[in-house]
Amino acid sequence: MAWLPLTLSAAENAVEYFELLFKMIETEDARLFLTVRGCLSSICKLITQEVNSIESLERSLHIDISQGFILHKLIELLGKFLEIPNIRSRFMRDDLLSEILEALIVIRGLVVQKTKLIGDCNRLLKDLLDSLLQESSDNKRQFIRACICGLQIHGDEKKGQTSLFILEQLCNLICPSKPESVYLLVLNKAHTQEEFIRGSMTKNPYSSSEVGPLMRDVKNKICHQLDLLGLVEDDYGMELLVAGNIISLDLSVAQVYEQVWKKANIQSSNTVANSTMLPTGATASARDCPPMIVTYRLQGLDGEATEPMIKELDEDREESQDPEVEFAIAGAVREYGGLEIILDMIKRLRDDLKSYHEQLIVVLNLLMHCCKIRENRRALLNLGALGLLLETARRAFSVEAMEAAEGILLIVEALTLEANESDNISITQSGLTITSEETGADEQAKKIVLMFLERLSHTSGLKKSNKQQRNTEMVARILPYLTYGEPAAMEALVDHFDPYLQNWTEFDRLQKQHEDNPKDESIAERAVNQRFAVENFVRVSESLKTSSCGERLKDIILERGITKVAAGHLRDTFAVAEHPGYNKSTAEWTQGLTLPSVPLILSMLKGLSMGHLSTQTCIDDGGILPLLHALEGVSGENEIGARAENLLDTLSDKEGNGDGFLGEKILKLRHATRDEMRRRALRKREELLQGLGMRQELSSDGGERIVVSRPNLEGLEDVEEEEGVACMVCREGYTLRPNDLLGVYSYSKRVNLGVGTSGSARGECVYTTVSHFNIIHFQCHQEAKRADAALKNPKKEWEGATLRNNETLCNALFPIRGPAVPLGQYVRFVDQYWDNLNALGRADGSRLRLVMYDIVLMLARFATGASFSSDSKGGGKESNSKFLPFMIQMSRHLLDQGSSSQRRSMARTVSSYLTSSSDSRPSPSSPLQPSGGTEETVQFMMVSSLLTESYEFWVQHRRAFLQRGIYHAYMQHSHSRSLPRDRSGSARSSESTSTSGSGDLLPIIQPMLVYTGLIEQLQQFFKPRTSIAAASSSGEGTSKQAEGDDENGLESWEVVMKEKLLNMKEMVGFSKELLSWLDDMTSAGDLQEAFDVIGALADVLSGGYKSCEEFVEAAIDAGKS
Repeated sequence: MAWLPLTLSAAENAVEYFELLFKMIETEDARLFLTVRGCLSSICKLITQEVNSIESLERSLHIDISQGFILHKLIELLGKFLEIPNIRSRFMRDDLLSEILEALIVIRGLVVQKTKLIGDCNRLLKDLLDSLLQESSDNKRQFIRACICGLQIHGDEKKGQTSLFILEQLCNLICPSKPESVYLLVLNKAHTQEEFIRGSMTKNPYSSSEVGPLMRDVKNKICHQLDLLGLVEDDYGMELLVAGNIISLDLSVAQVYEQVWKKANIQSSNTVANSTMLPTGATASARDCPPMIVTYRLQGLDGEATEPMIKELDEDREESQDPEVEFAIAGAVREYGGLEIILDMIKRLRDDLKSYHEQLIVVLNLLMHCCKIRENRRALLNLGALGLLLETARRAFSVEAMEAAEGILLIVEALTLEANESDNISITQSGLTITSEETGADEQAKKIVLMFLERLSHTSGLKKSNKQQRNTEMVARILPYLTYGEPAAMEALVDHFDPYLQNWTEFDRLQKQHEDNPKDESIAERAVNQRFAVENFVRVSESLKTSSCGERLKDIILERGITKVAAGHLRDTFAVAEHPGYNKSTAEWTQGLTLPSVPLILSMLKGLSMGHLSTQTCIDDGGILPLLHALEGVSGENEIGARAENLLDTLSDKEGNGDGFLGEKILKLRHATRDEMRRRALRKREELLQGLGMRQELSSDGGERIVVSRPNLEGLEDVEEEEGVACMVCREGYTLRPNDLLGVYSYSKRVNLGVGTSGSARGECVYTTVSHFNIIHFQCHQEAKRADAALKNPKKEWEGATLRNNETLCNALFPIRGPAVPLGQYVRFVDQYWDNLNALGRADGSRLRLVMYDIVLMLARFATGASFSSDSKGGGKESNSKFLPFMIQMSRHLLDQGSSSQRRSMARTVSSYLTSSSDSRPSPSSPLQPSGGTEETVQFMMVSSLLTESYEFWVQHRRAFLQRGIYHAYMQHSHSRSLPRDRSGSARSSESTSTSGSGDLLPIIQPMLVYTGLIEQLQQFFKPRTSIAAASSSGEGTSKQAEGDDENGLESWEVVMKEKLLNMKEMVGFSKELLSWLDDMTSAGDLQEAFDVIGALADVLSGGYKSCEEFVEAAIDAGKS
């Protein structure tokens, strides 16, 4: 190490030396030993010496491409030492950070001697500093100290680039910028427009950082890549769809991803898991949200859009943090004397605002961060920062440096609020003497106020930039606090505005003249000046806080009669309101609403009355509360109604902040108006009912009902009413049109059950159907379809059907067969229904198997409580409980259409399932997958027994179904709970899970118990409870008469079931019984109550089991063994 200083003159000849040195310090012990011997400070001194040597060559014309080799090695050596935490602590404790920061500053300023090695040195030092800052807050404080030292050294440089760099480092440290999230987008073309849009987006997924922040950028990216350049500037030529919604192009990609796509993806995953009773692992995790799929299409090619349009979304607002905590590190700037240096820099930079504009903006930005904490604000006030900033603001206004002026005013606003809240800080401490002579605090505050009032007096015409307008509003907002409660300053403030506020009639007259003669320059100037002054006073009044300073200023305003004059002008303008029963449509009332003074007075009174009892008393004494109440019901562009309502809310202390004292009076006014409107509405309703020959009366249960008082329709009693089901268009059903087939609008979706029976990963696909149970004749549907197609903006078949279906999505018409509907007609429309389903995609199995699985999934929704409307946007438990019997009607029809061997085969399958050995139970690894011994699940077998076996068979084997179902539910629960574990551990965990405790078992098996109970209710509804032997002979003959020569061999229970399936009234009425039973079942508190509601308690306790819990545990143990 003693030779290390000699390397400064050796340059690249020291390569072998550094290689040897790096090998010798590979161990931590070696580096710790050298640190104790003072090596760390030696390296920093050598870095400083080498940097100064390179800087001295900056003014020469000598350039060496190898310049910086030794510096690079020294920085690498320092980085090697700082890899060890203890050495980093020693480095910070010895205050070596300032030397490294100074070296970085010098390197960044090199121009002539800047080589590739010098650039690498710059990067290495920057990375080294960043790594130290991320380690602890103490390191950050040391860095702030080093930066302040750097400002002391380089603050007076003319170029200012060095100080600008240091200021930016401080700003980034105190308030670091947060990186924007990056989202992946998959851009797909609408499948209906393959022929219209050439090409496709072939580089999916695209990054939002590459595309742009807005959805408009996404559209433009598509247009550029697909050569649709004519649509780049057209916001209406192309539509973007996300999750079935048309997205406004003004929305950001982040908003759409987080609030539309992510939300829809999570809901879809949860719906699939709940409705199909799939294990947790079978659905996508909410944390692993896939790339957002954006579908693009040309607008209008597919007809009128039916998807909802999303135009606005909530802004992404992060949780607000206490500034005292968020900006706590800014306290170090004060502790190390940084505030004084910043103020000195402002004092120097304000002399030439044009030249130093960029540097001043960064200084003000840093000072704004420092003002976030109270101690810094107090320190700045004690240092006289307020006066310095006010003078700087005056100079900024004089040279139209609006950006700098805006930053200064923001800081001034924070400091003035602090000064007015602090009792121990006076104007003489925090102000700056405007003139050279000594003045008192009162005169000093007055001069400051007059200085800014002069700024407000310059209207600069009607055209103002946004920054100028913001600065003017900000000046008006901080003016009350610049008075510091000094009487002379307050008087000066009020004196400036008083002439404009004493004659509101003249104000309205002058504004009307200007409106009638806009080209008259003298009138325009006076009107603009007057309105400008009044608007500024409104801003002043709205900024007055409930403080001692604000109270005194409001007292002065009240003493000048400004409040009384304004209230009197309102009363005189709307004098018609003082007459009882006045009409708001009169010319006097309407003309008063158009006066420009009215909205300004309402806003001014709101600000002046906030928390000020005397002002509110003046308003009350003026008798304008009823008028204000009348005005709050006015709607229009000048916002009179909203402003009057805000004023009344302030007077009544609606927010509960103690700002209002007239709450009781205003409440009485509002209640009286509400009661009067209610009485008028009742009288109007009675008149309408009377005209229709009706009246309203009390019903027996205490409610109200409408009855016909004098029927005036001839033949009304002869009209025949429909029973059961009726068409929603013609209101006729099977009573009036017995031969015309009815259908139910339904919505079907193709779903995957999981791993297929063959073991392939593809899985079996079936359909799941829901309905809002809106019924229509197939003939009425066809007529409505033709009418929709003939519209000026034609609708597709299912777009029009969705409107008729109570805005519930539908894609099929499910046929329901009445008693007299010809079989051929029913068969034709059943085929049409399955053609619609086949258009949704391929499904596995025969129609009978698919409709049986449809019933299984429908019952699973009832059992698990899953939503029926998540996909169709309508329909619930009640409508789908009416729809369920008709699904069984179709399944029985499909079963009868097959051969008798098909029925016998299904019956044998159920029997073999019940008698199969334990190796045919569902595998724990896939609870819904059929195993080798049987081809279907226990839920499917229950539906099979409903279609192929008698009620006596069901009762005989109900216990076996329960046992299989309980084991299935338990294994499904164990599988889903063990999914996150490794494969070897999951089996052991499921085997060792304790099954004791009713409280633990009931939630696990309750969905399966509900499912079994639903099958029990359907069995009891469709099938007789008599013995098979007693009814077989009579049933056979009846069936032949009922259905013809293809119905041979039916058992008596089948005859009864077929008759039930054609009884529309009973089929629809079964819904109430089913839902009542479901309510009882879901409210069961323990296993015994649940089995009792099912009706299987005797089955459970008949096998020698002492309790239901013992039966459940035995079923689970039997399945495991």
